[in-house]
Amino acid sequence: MYRKQTVAPVNPAIELADVKLYGYINTDEDDSFITSLLDTAVAYVEDYTGKALINQTFDVYYSSNELRDKMPLCELNVTAINSFNTYDLQGNATLMSSSLYRLTGNKEVSVVFDQGITYSTVRDCDAAIVNVSAGYGASKTDIPDKLFQATAMFCAHLYRYNGVVSDDMLKNMPWQIHTHLTQYTSVYSWVG
Repeated sequence: MYRKQTVAPVNPAIELADVKLYGYINTDEDDSFITSLLDTAVAYVEDYTGKALINQTFDVYYSSNELRDKMPLCELNVTAINSFNTYDLQGNATLMSSSLYRLTGNKEVSVVFDQGITYSTVRDCDAAIVNVSAGYGASKTDIPDKLFQATAMFCAHLYRYNGVVSDDMLKNMPWQIHTHLTQYTSVYSWVG
């Protein structure tokens, strides 16, 4: 299983002023450099937690051996299933009726089949693509405070170290960033 973003967020998850506030940055000299680090900070937080900060759309791909009656949707904070397509060995797609499946779970969201239907009785197939919407909301004010703060702090951290990211730099990252992020990570993030 893997995921691919199909529709990017409309609004930014963090802005220059947020980083300057959290990083106690009082100069305007490096504004363009800090701005260039915003996407990196958001990507780090989303990769670390597995959660989409701002509303966006993803395709989640499943191979035939991953198709089950209950299928985890990566670790995304999914808000809706937009479509569920199965593919046969020849690559022909079949759109599944939304009456056959639903979202379940709070922290770990999955696709489950309803009414005694099992995936094997629905269709023999080789793969599936589930298109989902995920995110905390349409704007940065919808992001949980600790995730927002961690994103701003990480961007300020990148600024202090001139944007260089290495294993040593990540090991020496302020503990507040990891403390804020850890509670939003998924158990799927820890499965190797």
